[in-house]
Amino acid sequence: MRNQSILNEFLLSGLSDLPALQLPLFLFFLLIYLLTLIWNLLIIVLIVTDSHLHIPMYFFIGNLASLDLCYSSLTVPRIQEKFPYRLV
Repeated sequence: MRNQSILNEFLLSGLSDLPALQLPLFLFFLLIYLLTLIWNLLIIVLIVTDSHLHIPMYFFIGNLASLDLCYSSLTVPRIQEKFPYRLV
């Protein structure tokens, strides 16, 4: 006997069962996302503008900040659109 089930999607629905918490959770995750964006952009701008930081260690940190910026910008908006919140 073999397992014949096929999994096409994975849905996290633990937070969507609490209608009263959907908007606060949405706003909380939005705040964390915005802070992540601002912080990573600040790191990148600081490394690019300050000539004393043009050494390999800061080049690596700048690359990590840009990767974090890209990963956050890909995953968090997709998670945020899954919240079925209503402002009414």
